[in-house]
Amino acid sequence: MKMNDEFFSSYWVPAIFIVAAIASNVVGMLFLAPAVSAPSLPELSRQLALDVPSDAVVWGAYAPALCLETGLKCVPTFKGYHDETPIEDFGVTHLLVDEEKDGVALDAAYDDWRQRFKKIKTYRLGKSFVDLYEVVE
Repeated sequence: MKMNDEFFSSYWVPAIFIVAAIASNVVGMLFLAPAVSAPSLPELSRQLALDVPSDAVVWGAYAPALCLETGLKCVPTFKGYHDETPIEDFGVTHLLVDEEKDGVALDAAYDDWRQRFKKIKTYRLGKSFVDLYEVVE
């Protein structure tokens, strides 16, 4: 049986496009949806307010953004700014730690901070992850 051009143009080409569209949607849901479905900053801010006491003092690079709508006190940090001994200097009770931004400063100030402080929760900010620690003395 010889197939002619009408068969391919009327059945196979549209079917191939439909399969490709379905496949691209599945791939998009598997790989892109987690980044898109991350909580918004206001949602994370409200969650932080529930996770720490109302008199908490929060330190970290993301502290100002996450404390914005909470009324919590925060100590922002940047390389060389508020990163030497924040707990003693500012009465910090909680740490918001992004390993890339804050981990190096904490390693320099407190070599055993991962064992010394109690990890409470991990927040997802877009593609980044920020860990919440409680200062336990």
